[in-house]
Amino acid sequence: MNPEIIERLSNQLQEPEGFSSYKEVHQWLTSGCEVKVAYQTVHQWARYRLKEKLKVPRPVSEKQKAGAV
Repeated sequence: MNPEIIERLSNQLQEPEGFSSYKEVHQWLTSGCEVKVAYQTVHQWARYRLKEKLKVPRPVSEKQKAGAV
């Protein structure tokens, strides 16, 4: 992974809508950036080296009161 790809990945991960899974990140890299990397490499770069988390809200229980959130 070259510095240009890493910069683009970092910018995409910081977008408000972000990615919902690391598989989406992997697909974005292979299709949009034409980079062939393993899924494990994508996860390692996104989560540990770039220290980014995916923008996925935690599920809310149906039993929880509406005002408690």
